[in-house]
Amino acid sequence: MWWREEQKFCLQKWHRLKRSLLSRCHHLLFNGRLCGARRLLVFLLFLIGTSLLLLLINLFSHAFGANYLPPLFLVPIKTFLDHSGELAEPKGAPEAAATVAIVSVLDSAAALSEFQLALSTVRCYCQRSPARYAHFVLFSPPPPTTSTVGDKCDLIGDFMFRRHCVMSAWLAKHPSYEWILFLDADMAVVNPFHDVEEFVTDSGIELVLLERMFNFEIMAGSYLAKNTPFARNFLLSWANYFYRLPKSFHGTDNGAIHALMMDNFADVSSKNACQHLWNESRNFADLFIFEACTRFHTNRRKDKNGTFEGGKVKLLAKGQGWVRDAGHTKSKFSSRDFMLHGWKNSTFNRRTFNPWTNPFSDGQRFDSPEQCAANGSTTAWKYRDGFLVSEESIGKVLDGLIRRTREEYENTLRKLKLTN
Repeated sequence: MWWREEQKFCLQKWHRLKRSLLSRCHHLLFNGRLCGARRLLVFLLFLIGTSLLLLLINLFSHAFGANYLPPLFLVPIKTFLDHSGELAEPKGAPEAAATVAIVSVLDSAAALSEFQLALSTVRCYCQRSPARYAHFVLFSPPPPTTSTVGDKCDLIGDFMFRRHCVMSAWLAKHPSYEWILFLDADMAVVNPFHDVEEFVTDSGIELVLLERMFNFEIMAGSYLAKNTPFARNFLLSWANYFYRLPKSFHGTDNGAIHALMMDNFADVSSKNACQHLWNESRNFADLFIFEACTRFHTNRRKDKNGTFEGGKVKLLAKGQGWVRDAGHTKSKFSSRDFMLHGWKNSTFNRRTFNPWTNPFSDGQRFDSPEQCAANGSTTAWKYRDGFLVSEESIGKVLDGLIRRTREEYENTLRKLKLTN
């Protein structure tokens, strides 16, 4: 029959095609000579098969896939609720009270699951040295809609500013803690063999800030603050910048810390030299230009030890701090690293601004007395192969990033016609 000959012709042409399976399907459906009913049947079968394949891939990804954290032995979420920070000491603290509180602030308890792995690493780290460190997770919900206000922090409408007010007030209420290490909740300890005290190098320091590696900014998500009037007032002034924000792309508390540094540490003649850039900012590129301007003017007031205010404020240079973004080295780290930033459950293994993946092996437990109790403080944590690497390999990547950022900074200053 004629149609058999045509099908034979189509079959011969099929085998001559040196294309992908998808190309062959396209040829069969749109260039073949099957009758309309048969062509429709093949097309429907192709759609059904493709749909089933995508469904299986999706189910597999949910169960085992790269975008979901595998089962880990984490600190139960309810445990963080037990350490709300209302009391001077967390439950179960030893008689010898810790002197350093490591604190994160969230806007609700519902957010705990987003940061459970990161918070578990910090809790485990503190439990290894309970005579020195205590861990708190505080909650600062959005401002009330009624006229009832618990304290002045409740009035601050932006959580990013409100958290600094919360820290200032918390320090005042807890004089037994000499220092706080404030951490964004997505900052995780990856190497427990570091001490917080390593980063307070001089006795007169009361506030330690960090430079971000990939741009010109001072990090807003972590700092060391001594429990002194100066440090508490600095944090409160930072929080109150919420009421002074320009109507622009201001960068919330991150933009504000640069404006505050100008207020406090720039020459009198230069205090407003960068304000117009902040007022006119429309995007991150504009914001970085404003930050470069402020860094230029405040850097001129640093003393020889790299401090401000007679040695009270220390700004650690790129690569010298306790935390950095995980994505710079694909979550790999060396013995020099202490903490990594960006560990949100929702961004695990995803293509995001600061991607990260889990470096811990299946045997690592953050709910384990062996690895988290005081008598286990010398026990190494367990990592997957290839994540704990040499200082040289990490240093090479970070040094290149720092060099490129420095060049961008100098180019920005030239465009602004700012020279030393």
